[in-house]
Amino acid sequence: MPGHCGYRSSSGTLQRSHTRLCQAVSSPQPLFAVRQANTTDIPVLAHHRVAMFRDMGELASRQEAALERATASYLRDALPRGEYVGWVAEDDGTPPAAIGGAGVQLRSILPRPRMGADDLELGPRRSSSTAMSSPPGGGAVSPKH
Repeated sequence: MPGHCGYRSSSGTLQRSHTRLCQAVSSPQPLFAVRQANTTDIPVLAHHRVAMFRDMGELASRQEAALERATASYLRDALPRGEYVGWVAEDDGTPPAAIGGAGVQLRSILPRPRMGADDLELGPRRSSSTAMSSPPGGGAVSPKH
């Protein structure tokens, strides 16, 4: 919907999205840039993942540090291997600050028949994806998992 700035949660409630991202929709000047994530982004990716689950009500505060450590550990191996592919949206500040991101976890699969085709499906296959934005002051808004 033109001019709409937010998303509907699973309950149908309208939620506000990140102000800077909303401004970018109607601004002739880009307010953020998107780039592929790399290993220097691991701390922010791990933090965003914790914030996403916390804001969805699926993470107890006592589990936050453990999830952040485990996510960072996983990403240190998965990003260089291409098992996890991510993107970071950064504002136009100096230096740029991460304001959101998206990622896809890829997994290998055994060859299988492809429905309605003569060839085989050989993988990799998308296992899960995540997209979220960060409001000023932290947290996560618009989690999609």
